Amino acid sequence: MRAPLLFLFFMAILGLRQITFLWLTNRNRKNKIFKKWIVYFIGISYLIIFLGTIGEFFLIRRNINFAVSFLGIFFCLLGIALQIWAFKSLGNNWSFYIEVGEETTLVTDEAYRYLRHPASLGFIFEGIGIPLVANTFFILIFSILVYLPLILWRIYIEEKVLIERFGKNYLEYKKTTPFLIKLRK
Repeated sequence: MRAPLLFLFFMAILGLRQITFLWLTNRNRKNKIFKKWIVYFIGISYLIIFLGTIGEFFLIRRNINFAVSFLGIFFCLLGIALQIWAFKSLGNNWSFYIEVGEETTLVTDEAYRYLRHPASLGFIFEGIGIPLVANTFFILIFSILVYLPLILWRIYIEEKVLIERFGKNYLEYKKTTPFLIKLRK
């Protein structure tokens, strides 16, 4: 009986954190927003992952593999840490939307010194970690087949917008900084 209560507590904390992030989104800017729909699709798929994990956990009885659960907790915490670091690194440039304006600057330090998309990597870790926490493998498949491609599509769109906005500066940054993970050469 303790495992379901701990799981619900963990999910409540994740839900409150997500609501807080949404609430803190800077909405008063007059920047141009690109492809707003991608953020909505990502949000809906995150909600499906979140609620689907709760539903699958309670509807499909299975033995919980605690090693998988701890891996999921690790992924969630790593993802949240990456998101917070990225958001702090971006400062006033941070937004869930893909947007640029006259005051938008190219951030290449702190978290962005190591990866071009640390927040997105954090969202990926969280989106995979949530179903792992509860051993909800149908939702994990959804996360990999739907959520992950949406995040990657958002990154693709954002890269095009950043190249258009910052030109050579972004192309140089792109040459020296890994996309999501550093692959050995």
